[in-house]
Amino acid sequence: MRVDGKIYATQINVQTNVWSDNVFQQNYKLRTIQDVENYIKIYKHLPDVPSEDNIRTNGIDLSKMDAVLLKKIEETMLYVIELKKENDLLKEQINNLSNRIHSK
Repeated sequence: MRVDGKIYATQINVQTNVWSDNVFQQNYKLRTIQDVENYIKIYKHLPDVPSEDNIRTNGIDLSKMDAVLLKKIEETMLYVIELKKENDLLKEQINNLSNRIHSK
């Protein structure tokens, strides 16, 4: 089916064999924040996300794009968790230092 125009629906069910829960597997290789930053500086978009030119030329496979976006959300959550751990450690170190200074 080809539609040149808008499609309105109350529900769309896309069945796919492509999904992104592998991000939470033990062996998943999460890029460093520095690697992501460097990639963005060079390519002007996130790793694994198609560029604007690519989308304009080839369009979007919605099931694959949903999987890519979920992967980016899951990776972001892993970065947030890591930053929270670092923040908690820094707070602890500051409190310990402050306690030592005040106890003198």
